[in-house]
Amino acid sequence: MIFFLNIIGVFLLLCIHARVLGEKLNLKKVVMSIILFHLLSFLFIVLFKSTGFYFLGSLLLYPTFFILYTLSISKLRSKVSLLLFYSLFPLGFWDVIRNFLGYFIISKIPILYRLYETNLGTMIFSLLAEIIVFFLISLFRYNFSHLKIKNLDRKTKFILITADTLMLAYFILPSYINYSDKVSWDRMLDYKELLTAVYFLLFICFVNLLDRKLLQELQEKVVLQKEIQLQNLSNYSQQVEGLYQEIRSFRHDYANILSSLKIGIDQKDINLVSQVYDSVLKNSGEKLKGKRFDVAQLRNINDLALKSLLLSKLSEAQNLSVPVSLEISERFSIKNMEQIDFLTITSILLDNAIESAAEGGIAVCFLEDREWNKLVMIVKNSTLEREIELRDIFKRDNSSKGVGRGIGLVNVRRILKSYPNVCLKTTSKNYIFTQILEIEL
Repeated sequence: MIFFLNIIGVFLLLCIHARVLGEKLNLKKVVMSIILFHLLSFLFIVLFKSTGFYFLGSLLLYPTFFILYTLSISKLRSKVSLLLFYSLFPLGFWDVIRNFLGYFIISKIPILYRLYETNLGTMIFSLLAEIIVFFLISLFRYNFSHLKIKNLDRKTKFILITADTLMLAYFILPSYINYSDKVSWDRMLDYKELLTAVYFLLFICFVNLLDRKLLQELQEKVVLQKEIQLQNLSNYSQQVEGLYQEIRSFRHDYANILSSLKIGIDQKDINLVSQVYDSVLKNSGEKLKGKRFDVAQLRNINDLALKSLLLSKLSEAQNLSVPVSLEISERFSIKNMEQIDFLTITSILLDNAIESAAEGGIAVCFLEDREWNKLVMIVKNSTLEREIELRDIFKRDNSSKGVGRGIGLVNVRRILKSYPNVCLKTTSKNYIFTQILEIEL
């Protein structure tokens, strides 16, 4: 019975962890995690029982397992503070609630306290604490998943490091004091009650502080994204209006051409028909097939903001007499990346390509590589040099376009640091400069 309750307890902790990290659980992941947890538990029993430090094994079991588990499902090796936060926060929150129930509620009710002193009762109230934690996180909609895909500023790093330090101290100090026998049992209980009360308040404060900061940043991001979308929609409307006026003008001219042809045909004047054809109709096909109509491929873009941005940038290139080639053969949607970040990178790469393009112009391609499970964006532009030195192009103020203008690619690199699943490949050869953005799905 206790073993079965222990499995349920590990499952609930995995659910809490998934909620905090923003990951989805599946049956295979849950089963494998529970098996590995019990294997690790057996290993710790063998290692620490033989050395006489059994308390250390029980103390380190859950943190060790969840640190390894977090490492296996996310790419946080280079973000130690974030790794510790995602690993220890569910455990710390659960332990504080469990101790809070034990010291301030259960101990005051004799019948519950007698049940709590048994192994079965301890497991039951431990499960109750996990359910309460999961309920609180769900009720207040705490979502810290955005931390792993953003550049952490100093304030956020300070909050995380402080929270990690306090959680480590909460796990280690009481167990060490208890093991060292330097404090009497009654005094130890008083310390634990005080520590639990203080940490309960600290957890509430830290969680709300971090959640409020993330919410503020997300709101600022949403406002900026809406402004960009409105600007792009305005450009989109102007381009569509320009296309409509162009088609309307061509239709009016075409009606006049047909009238001229009708007069020539009615009068059987072959010279007039030939004259109309040579002067107008002969080159009308080139007008219909002109480079402006390449943008019809934008119908395959599902994101309106991206569609508006592309139309705006490509139309700008055409107005500057830069030849444009656009290829979007299949439906394309932004995935696994914040829309505003993808739009920012796209805008920078297109601006650079348009400004640096030689006579060959620019080529833009969007595709979903199902074989490698990737989204791919390719931006090419012709160059005057056979090859461009790539070593310094991502440095600030270093640009082939002039002093103080090499900022765009620096911003691209800064954004990409938040996305371990995204990479940018840059090449330059045979007078072609190529940027390939790949997003792993």
